[in-house]
Amino acid sequence: MNGFSLWGYEMRAALRRPAPLFLSFFIPLLLLGLVLLSVYSLIPQNEENIQAAIVDFDQTFETKALVNQLSEDDEMKKALTLLPMSSGKADEQFSNGLLAGIITIPKGFSESLRIGENEPIQVVTNEEQPLSANMLKLLLDSGAMYISASQSAVNTVYDLHIKELSDSGERSQKLQQAILTLTLFALSRNDAFSQEELRSGSRIGWKAHGLLAVLLTVISSFALLFHWFDSKHAPSSMLLRLRSYHITQVQLFRVQWGKWFFLISIIGCVYWGLATWWSNLLSAESTLIILLMAAFLASLIACCRSLITHIGLRMIALLLVTFLGLGAGGVWVPSLYLPEYLSSAAWNPFGILYSLYSENMMGEDFSRVLLVKIIVWTLLLFVAGLLFALRKERRHAYVSYFKRS
Repeated sequence: MNGFSLWGYEMRAALRRPAPLFLSFFIPLLLLGLVLLSVYSLIPQNEENIQAAIVDFDQTFETKALVNQLSEDDEMKKALTLLPMSSGKADEQFSNGLLAGIITIPKGFSESLRIGENEPIQVVTNEEQPLSANMLKLLLDSGAMYISASQSAVNTVYDLHIKELSDSGERSQKLQQAILTLTLFALSRNDAFSQEELRSGSRIGWKAHGLLAVLLTVISSFALLFHWFDSKHAPSSMLLRLRSYHITQVQLFRVQWGKWFFLISIIGCVYWGLATWWSNLLSAESTLIILLMAAFLASLIACCRSLITHIGLRMIALLLVTFLGLGAGGVWVPSLYLPEYLSSAAWNPFGILYSLYSENMMGEDFSRVLLVKIIVWTLLLFVAGLLFALRKERRHAYVSYFKRS
């Protein structure tokens, strides 16, 4: 019996016993659905904006511009509703628990800016609404920054230019002009927040990152589950029977690797098609990544099979290696949020696969360095598994592979 015939037998056996394939395919999807439902249930739905009152005792141009800016800014409106009102009404609604906080602009606030002092805006938050109160503080940090920037700019212009003027009337006029100009400039021309298009730690965006995290996790889970279910149908008596047909551990290693590579490739294409609605399934780039991942996972499982005989210990080792690799490789959490010693681990094979998938989704050319790295990983695991299989043959003193008549 040659290797190809044995591979065909293994494939027919896998198809005649569809339960391992069926369970290995649907269990990751079921677990994923349960996790997503649990996370979704923890997210508050239809959450109202934070309600806060703003009381202006100064009533100057600068404070009115500030109140209008905070009240009308588009980004601020998404999370915070500022309600200008009198002090008495604000205290009454705050006592009734209708407000998360009260922002009070003290009298003389604008004058303090003119003379270089920093009269603070008073913010009182409701301890009975801790989440809204903390969010209010975060949102107002931006206001504090551009007010401070405006004051610093006015002081600089005054020290370098205005105070040198001899005419007190002209000096006062220039000071008022600087305050008006720099305050409006600090408000960024009616934008309370200067915005920059960022990907929040994931350069492909959170939606695409989540898609890749799910894809790599379910493919890896399928490979481990199928190996576990399939190993239960390979008792030691079967191995002894195969040996009577001169089937060595090395041949078994190659046959098992070929079976896992083929099945992981097929199931990986199905998962990829489900994830992308079949829109990018037939592209050469996506097919190449799936084949590389299938070859890596097949080599990892085959190497562990040659090294660890006990199926329980083998599965524990595979679970630890796989899930630690996924976690440390920036698959679940973007590498920006990982410790430096993890994010700088450029040789993590799962991180390499994630990077290749990211480049494919962004339409970029594959990095040759990443391709070489994942190929090296696959070859190292394949050769290591092959050497372990040879060592096992020598230990059993079975010579048919080393010496032929």
